[in-house]
Amino acid sequence: MKNYFELQFKYGTGGYAHIETSETLDVHFVRGRSLKGVFPLTTVSLKLRPKAPDCIGVGSLDLVSERLRDFLVAENINAEFLEVEVVQGRKRTDSRYYEMNVLELVECLDRQRSVFQENTLSSGERFVSGIDELYLDESKLRGSRLFVMKERLVILIREDLAGALAAEKFTGLGFKALPKGPF
Repeated sequence: MKNYFELQFKYGTGGYAHIETSETLDVHFVRGRSLKGVFPLTTVSLKLRPKAPDCIGVGSLDLVSERLRDFLVAENINAEFLEVEVVQGRKRTDSRYYEMNVLELVECLDRQRSVFQENTLSSGERFVSGIDELYLDESKLRGSRLFVMKERLVILIREDLAGALAAEKFTGLGFKALPKGPF
């Protein structure tokens, strides 16, 4: 069995971020679908440290540096990277960041072994509202290394890819072990 972690964007902006856009879009609720042509032209105002991190969480945006984007593209990760304009003060910076939209959406909750609650929407669609004990159904993962867990809309990463990211010393990332308890 391969180990998986929840990918977290550890570097918050400490209140030093502002998103300017003509549209509102909560990208967490469209994970697994392309945002090309939908993603609004976005400007992110940041107060960056001298050494800007490779990952920044701004609201519902998961921003990655150009260096991290290039690494993930070389690893053939199924994601799209949508450029955002980064300004500091009134000046556009040379730092290039991209919204990382992971396109691989996997329904991988092991429904036989996991302990979870389901609710039903007015449309009749059922959804997982809570997980008390989590087990992944590896037969559905098909070797996936970075994907969105459909039941919780969180990004999961396989241990080998997490190790490769750590070895390259990417900053602003965290890898949270999947819990045996509530998730």
